[in-house]
Amino acid sequence: MFRKNSIIFITILIITAFAVNVTAAQVPEFMGGEAERILNLDHVRIIPFTESGITDFNESPKLAEKVEEGVLPPVAERLPANPMVVEVEEEIGNYGGNITFTQFGPESLGISGHIMTEPPLLINRDFSNVETIPNFAKDWKYSDDGQTFTLYLREGVRWSDGEELTTEDLMFWYEDILLNEELTAAIPREYRPGGVVMEVEAIDDYTAEFTFDYPYYSFHQKMNSSSYSGLDLFVPSHYLQEFHIDYNDEANELAQDEGFDDWVVYFENRNSWEFSNPVPVGRPVLSAWMPVNVTPTGRVYERNPYYFKVDSEGNQLPYIDTKRTVYTPDAETRLMNILAGEIDYISSFLSFADYPTIVANEDTGNYDAWIGESMWGNEVNLTIQQQPIDDKDMWDVLGDVRFRQALSLAIDREEIKELVFMGQGEIRQNTYNPGLVENFKEEWATSYTEYDPGRAEELLDEMGIVDQNGDGWRQKTNGENLMIQLLTNSSRAMQVSVAEMAESFWEDIGIRVNMNSVEEGLFFGRMWGGEFHVATHNLLGYLPPNYRLMPQQHTYFGYYNWFLDYDPFEEKLMVDEIPEERADLAIEPPEEYIEWFTKGSLVDHVSPEEREETFEKIGDLIMEKLPIIGTVGMAGHVGISKRGLRNVRKVGDNPSVGATRNAFLEQSFWENPDDN
Repeated sequence: MFRKNSIIFITILIITAFAVNVTAAQVPEFMGGEAERILNLDHVRIIPFTESGITDFNESPKLAEKVEEGVLPPVAERLPANPMVVEVEEEIGNYGGNITFTQFGPESLGISGHIMTEPPLLINRDFSNVETIPNFAKDWKYSDDGQTFTLYLREGVRWSDGEELTTEDLMFWYEDILLNEELTAAIPREYRPGGVVMEVEAIDDYTAEFTFDYPYYSFHQKMNSSSYSGLDLFVPSHYLQEFHIDYNDEANELAQDEGFDDWVVYFENRNSWEFSNPVPVGRPVLSAWMPVNVTPTGRVYERNPYYFKVDSEGNQLPYIDTKRTVYTPDAETRLMNILAGEIDYISSFLSFADYPTIVANEDTGNYDAWIGESMWGNEVNLTIQQQPIDDKDMWDVLGDVRFRQALSLAIDREEIKELVFMGQGEIRQNTYNPGLVENFKEEWATSYTEYDPGRAEELLDEMGIVDQNGDGWRQKTNGENLMIQLLTNSSRAMQVSVAEMAESFWEDIGIRVNMNSVEEGLFFGRMWGGEFHVATHNLLGYLPPNYRLMPQQHTYFGYYNWFLDYDPFEEKLMVDEIPEERADLAIEPPEEYIEWFTKGSLVDHVSPEEREETFEKIGDLIMEKLPIIGTVGMAGHVGISKRGLRNVRKVGDNPSVGATRNAFLEQSFWENPDDN
């Protein structure tokens, strides 16, 4: 029997709630996979339910009223057999209140979208010891050969409308979305290693097996929120079948009645799940809040009564009742909303240049400003295109490592750090974040980062790149003028600032620079097209096979066009001849680069031990070849949180750990909910 306590009204630190007695879970929490080992690590901060000591569940007074009215079942029936137990950031919180975030616009979410994501697995909160942790999946394991991945769901997790989450929701995604050619024009690479689409089988309602033609030891990282991964795998099949032509013969008519061209467009609208694409009102979700209204100025979300997480005292999360968004279509509007005190939390999309203004207005806006922790290996780097498509005369210059070393030594990173990043971050090259690899080498980050323009000039002299005519500028060995074409992204202020400073540093050692600042769309078009010498970019908290750490189109455009026809699994070209449209662009790389590309491409498909060996090998290659010049990394992200908001995690825009999802805002609360 469940017993109902009366509502107790008290102040800070204690939940206002109804408590319901918990019957001991009758299903195992661990299935012999990775979860038991991980949840015993001190830095994970997720508590096994079977070890939590929780004997009562509590819920928001608003939900308790609905239980009393018979609208909702008791909280114990709404939670899974083994709820996810979240260790709160500071203290057990209060129920109630509203929280307001920014939203880019009606068709784009930003931070609010990060918060709305609930993939099967997540990433922990310790950036120096990054681990995949359970979420609505409670455990996972691999077969000995790495070709079978088994995922175990928590029994009793429910969608926001009360329907149970089962493997049927995965199989609907796999069979009726991923394999449906009308809905999926091209199957993503992570689901077809070696070009062969994975097989998915539901073993029972809570167990699924994924089978691959090749070992895939990192497949769990494709569903743990890293770079927003895993958001599409489980969908509310009971809701979406109405809009799918295979389940509803009148799906086209239904779509047209709603103003859509056909069932495909309407289905995609109803199935919106991406962090940048707002979930429509009515679509069931697994997240802490569910959308209930769209207004001319933003969106309104209410707490999900079936959310599957509790704190260490059995209080169902989230603490905060309502989440709201305000449309802020540009940086200026966003800043004005913050200064006016209209935003309660933001941890991304703010500029270091605005930080002094934000700090100066803390009291007026009733918020605290801070620099959130960053996973970005480099906030702004300088990518060297060694094979520019439109300037083959520069290949020998840009391809000489001494030239790249000289460019690196000529940069005063301390000045960049102080002027662009407000003194935040670390001077470092373009390499891994230390928390992501086991055997991190400090020299990867420090090589050629010292400010030594004299040594830079010596290296250029060794190359024969000297001032041949006395005009103060260096010429190429054939006597032609040397000029670097520096491309930067006008949509990103920090990149423009670093580019301007690099231009000055390089001109100080006699190298002419022509800087071209273009908007983001044009910038990436030129970058991916090899139409530059040096371009500003960044390195987020990524590992290979991310292109920033591989010989790819942004650094070796000719090699890239050859690699397009190369199969790293078979270690050979897939064609007898390079296609005619790329024949003039493709250059067969030296064996060392082929090995680099092969090992990096296969890093997800080797054992964890070999994976670490590959990371070390590629780390050494990046240090040796210096394809990209780093400046300042892990500088953090400007953020604010309204005063009175507690359990605040000061994290920033870190896609490699799910960005603001890693703030675990479901455990944030207001000291005085009635005032918010």
